[in-house]
Amino acid sequence: MATDIWNFGDIKTATRNYAKLKDTTAFSDANLGDAVNRYYHYDFVLDVKPTELLDYWEFNTSSGVDTEALDDTTVAVIKDYGRVADYDLKIYFDEKLYYEQWSPLASPANARPTEALFYGGSLIMSPTPDATYAVKIPCWARPATFSIDSDLPTREEWGKMIAIGTARMLAGQYGDTKRLTFLEALFKEELARLQGKTFEQYSSKRIRPKY
Repeated sequence: MATDIWNFGDIKTATRNYAKLKDTTAFSDANLGDAVNRYYHYDFVLDVKPTELLDYWEFNTSSGVDTEALDDTTVAVIKDYGRVADYDLKIYFDEKLYYEQWSPLASPANARPTEALFYGGSLIMSPTPDATYAVKIPCWARPATFSIDSDLPTREEWGKMIAIGTARMLAGQYGDTKRLTFLEALFKEELARLQGKTFEQYSSKRIRPKY
């Protein structure tokens, strides 16, 4: 395996070594692949938040409908701002703060939404839209899962983190506290390395979503 170049097969091999799952009968290659895909698709983006997975959640409002459900299969997490028809949209994640501004007992006239609450996997907009508006919210997208051993992650250098993260997840599931302690240290070290590279990208390029 070349330095920093990891494919799905490499990641599975490393994961098995990190997790000490040498018995392929007890834990098959298929089970291992499922575990790697589960971590990569659902947890990796939340742990690392890499710039390479920055994207947009886009949808159109409908008149009289104030709620839009997030497609959790493609979007992992959204940011606290967006745009509605090229106007700013402020997004709250704290229900209490949101309802201090928008009382559920009040019924403002329908209009272009200016603020929203993300709660329970859905975006609740205020005021309620009075027409169709294009909404665009920066987000981190979920990466595509692997199918065959030659498949590569979005960035090949993520392979070590994916392997450690998957092994850490499995150690937690199986209650292997000694192995989990060891993997936590590796996880923090690799996370710091990747986040350091992300910081360098932001510092040098001043990346900001373009509308």
